[in-house]
Parts: sequence; C-alpha cells; structure tokens
Amino acid sequence: MKVKVDGDRIQQHRKRCAWTQEQLAEKAGLSARTVQRLERGESTSLESIHVLATIFDVNPEELSAEPSRTHFSAPWSRKLRITTAIFLGIIIAVTVPLGPYTSWIGLGVLILAAFLSVRGYSVVDGKVLVHRLGWSTRLDLSQLRRIEANPSIMVGSIRLMGIGGLFAFLGTFRNELLGVYRAYATDGDNAVVLDLNGSIVVVTPDSPTEFVKAVLAQSQVSA
Repeated sequence: MKVKVDGDRIQQHRKRCAWTQEQLAEKAGLSARTVQRLERGESTSLESIHVLATIFDVNPEELSAEPSRTHFSAPWSRKLRITTAIFLGIIIAVTVPLGPYTSWIGLGVLILAAFLSVRGYSVVDGKVLVHRLGWSTRLDLSQLRRIEANPSIMVGSIRLMGIGGLFAFLGTFRNELLGVYRAYATDGDNAVVLDLNGSIVVVTPDSPTEFVKAVLAQSQVSA
C-alpha cells in the first residue's frame, strides 16, 4: 500500500539531524533518489515510513501527508467523574438544608464551574482553541517551543489555584516534572504538554497523537 508523505516534515527532520540526503538514504537503506522523491512529497510504502519514523524517533503518523484532525473532544476520566459527583453531593448537602439563599450560592458555584469547564479543543489558524461553555481560550502556537504527549506528566500535581475536579482539572498546578503549569484537563492519561515560550500548558484531547500532529502542522517545531 502506497501513502503520500509529508516531504517538508521529512526534510525538517533530516536537517535537524544535520544529515545530507545521501546520509539519510544510507541509514534508511534507500537510494538517494528515493529520499529526494520523498522530500518532494511523493508516495511510498508504509514500511518506508516506519523505517524513517524509527530513524527520526517520531510517530509514523507525523510523516504522513494524510489530512489530520483539527477538532478534538475532551473525554472525562473516571477520576473526574468521581470527583465531580463528590463535589455535587457536597454542594447539595451543605447548601440545600440551609435555605433558598445558600441554595442560590451553591447553584452559582455550579454555573461558574460549568462556564469554565473544558468541552474540547481545536487546532486552527496557528492557534489551539480550548472550548469552554460558549467561549474559548486561545493558545498562540507562534510561541511554541516544544510539544509532547505524556500520559504520566500530571502525576503528583498539586493545585495552586483553580478547579480541582468539578467538571475539569483547571487552573495553575505544580509537580516535580513540570514545575508550575496551567491545565485545561479532563483526563490525565491523554495529557499533551505545550511549552509556549516558557509557559507550560497541559491539555487532554481524546487523541494525543493526532493532536500533536495537528499542532506540528500549524507550527515550525519538530517533535
């Protein structure tokens, strides 16, 4: 089966490694002419894509020119479902018995948390849009230094400010791996880290690999 490759991305990775086309051809077991064709974006076999991906230490999907997704959902983890249920139970148990006034306060807290909640992500026009309830937070990819999908990156995090489990894990957090970072998260197992000119942001799209690919397509950063 032949698939079309992203010639620009292959060339970027080759130059990042400071290799000539001939050197890459030798490492991949290909001819220099084949490497030239690949960098022009011509089709090749899946086997060749996997060989190049191994050499560059990237995901094979990154070298494919197949259209990538630009819209992603924000699935809830089991932990988020449990913490949200607990928070809802506490708010109801504390506010309802105290009368209408405190009930309105509890309702206000829920409305605010829902307004801030994370509903999904889009990668468009050089930006990541974090979709909330009726509005979006914008992350400028022109500031991107690095991006990485890492399912364990949020382990051991302490919330410094924000929401710690009511509809989302949202706000400013800290752990030993990242230091201080911002999170727009619903499932830590889907964590993707973006370094935006030194400001660390974590998002959790439903497909981290496809999300990384979509971001790389909108930026000049190599994986």
